Amino acid sequence: AQGDVTTVLFAEGVADAGVQRLFLRRLHEAVPMERLDHFLRASRFAEALAFADAHGISAAVVYHRRLTAMVQSDGAVSESAVDVALELAQHIEDEDAVDVCTRLLAPSLNDTIRLLAYARRRAGAENRLRKRVEDVERRLGTWSALGGQDRDSAWAEFRVADLAANVRAYAAQGDVARVAVLWRRHAGLRRDVAGAVQGFPLDTDSAALAVWLRAEVLPTLQPAQWPAVVAWIEQRARALEARLQRPADALQLVALLDHPAQPAPALTPQQLVDTPRSSARLSHSVPECVFLRQQLADIAHLHSAHGLVLTLDAHAQLSYSAIATALLDRVVAPELLSVAYAEHFAPYARRHALDCAELVHAYCIADMDASVGGAWEPRVLALLSCLHSDMSGAQPTAARTGHARALGAVALEAMRRSAIPWSSGVDEAAQKALEVLDRFGSDDEVAVLAREAREQLRLMRLKRMLRAHGLGDAHISDTRMAGAVLQWLARRPGADVMRDVLQLVDAYHHLSRTAAYVLRLQALCETGDTDAVAALIGFIDSEEHGVQPVARLVPLEVARRTLCWTRDLLDSMAFGADASRELFRRHVASAVVVLRALEALAARRAEDPACALAPAELARLRTFVAVNDSTLGAAWQLLEDGGLMVSPGELDQPSARAQILADILRQQWLGAYADDARGAALGLPMVPPRIRALAAMLRFSEPQLNVAVTLACLRLRLFTMALDMSQQLVDAVDGDLPYALRALAACERGVAAYL
Repeated sequence: AQGDVTTVLFAEGVADAGVQRLFLRRLHEAVPMERLDHFLRASRFAEALAFADAHGISAAVVYHRRLTAMVQSDGAVSESAVDVALELAQHIEDEDAVDVCTRLLAPSLNDTIRLLAYARRRAGAENRLRKRVEDVERRLGTWSALGGQDRDSAWAEFRVADLAANVRAYAAQGDVARVAVLWRRHAGLRRDVAGAVQGFPLDTDSAALAVWLRAEVLPTLQPAQWPAVVAWIEQRARALEARLQRPADALQLVALLDHPAQPAPALTPQQLVDTPRSSARLSHSVPECVFLRQQLADIAHLHSAHGLVLTLDAHAQLSYSAIATALLDRVVAPELLSVAYAEHFAPYARRHALDCAELVHAYCIADMDASVGGAWEPRVLALLSCLHSDMSGAQPTAARTGHARALGAVALEAMRRSAIPWSSGVDEAAQKALEVLDRFGSDDEVAVLAREAREQLRLMRLKRMLRAHGLGDAHISDTRMAGAVLQWLARRPGADVMRDVLQLVDAYHHLSRTAAYVLRLQALCETGDTDAVAALIGFIDSEEHGVQPVARLVPLEVARRTLCWTRDLLDSMAFGADASRELFRRHVASAVVVLRALEALAARRAEDPACALAPAELARLRTFVAVNDSTLGAAWQLLEDGGLMVSPGELDQPSARAQILADILRQQWLGAYADDARGAALGLPMVPPRIRALAAMLRFSEPQLNVAVTLACLRLRLFTMALDMSQQLVDAVDGDLPYALRALAACERGVAAYL
């Protein structure tokens, strides 16, 4: 239209202060288009339409300018204005119509949809225009999904806004849902995945974020985008754990890299071509995150299942073994260790395929090394009880055998470090450990541990026994003192001394059980405890019950040595004071008890095939018993019935026995008559039965006793009694002539000696 009119131009010269200027000027609004533009700027559209019609200008120019003015107006237009716009758009070019309909701010969603539907029809098959319309339609759907309600400037701004900036803004607010809407509806945003995810603050809901990443982000990633996303996930997981102490949330994110990608929802076929999805396990391409995931999983498990809070840095500095022992170390009260072992330590150790027994072994040794005195004992005993509980009823296997080794090693070390006397807990733990070691004794190492444990227990008991007897400072490694201790210990008072003596003897190979028994019997004989003597010999006979002949002879040898020692002591004893009499009584009584016990032992070995002796040995034993019975028995009876102290050696000598009988007659019978003034004229009374019994013990027959009585009467000048006894001897001629003649001859010599 502008080409149909003539433009009025003219030149104007101006001279000012000697300077000449030339201006090219144009007459405004002289050209029809300029006039039309004047009407349009003033929004005088009716006049502009009339002017255009008068000057042959296309009405489309007026309609386009009017629609442009409607688009540029503030706020949304009215519903009637939308109708007008649709009417006017019919008279303009397709591109202009599409531009107006996609930019015009309608008062409602329905009006906007009407405008876009019209724009789609006008776009036709033109791809550029159709893409423009689809982009606005998609943004409108996104706006609705984001909750947009008003149709004012907010929609106008969103319609032309940078969606990537919107994504970053929503991410900065922690709004995962809105970021997901934009990500899902606008594929172009997926080219900047790092920008989409890096803006989320740490306190964003990790569960919602993980769901979105797993479902919509990770499946659409290009290979080149993986490193940035993996680095962000790792950094965010570490920050969540370090700054917010939320290992479970961190684990949710890291776990994304260990699961197969899921298909993205609602993708078009073209998007499936443009953005290939990964169907492999992501952890294969990001092995550097596997260890982090394991750490976080362990930290979360420790927190939720065991109540142990560890930071990622602290966890990285500890081994699984150290963490397991920390579950024990945090328990202060030893009484609660069994609960901690069963509910926390053992499950965690099994979770990481750790050997519970070996860990407890190392923990106990470290605890004993670090403790002062016996402070370690309650904790170590509690853990030993836990180890033993694990072995209850267990059958020997490779794993269980290792468990038994650890149990035995801990128990052995506890025994070595226990104070003397040790507690009942240590003793119980040692017995339980030995029971387990015996059950698994087929293993060489376990068998060695069992032997060492028994040896250690034996040494502990030896130390305890010596300490109880006041020898706590004795050095049991000095074998030279063993003999002296045995001599001293065997003479200690007490019912259980023999047990302690045997314990000492068993500890030193150069000491003899036989000698120990003899020493103890000698001590009992010295005290005169005949019941204890008999009981000890019976104990020896039951204790020394080996099948070898030597073992069967031990009780006999002990009794024989004791009896010989007693006889020697009695033979060497000096008689005199009452103290000597009491000592003699004790030794003789004890010797008789030993003799009777030896006699019973001989009888048993003659009757019992299990402990039978060879005939020659049995004969020698019986002879020994008979010989000692004739002397020791007589000594005891003389002491009891006659009040006389006669050593066994004296009873073997005829002259000594004759003197003893003479003393008995004088002191206990005839002496009373000698002191009486009438004694010389008195007749001989009957010999008392007690005197006859004592004479029989001294091996004197009846005639021999009569001769002794005659001689005693003569010595005491009891001549009448001497004649009476001589008469009795004459009367006995018929009975025993040779002896009577000898007796008369003796009487004659006696009478001659006193006349």
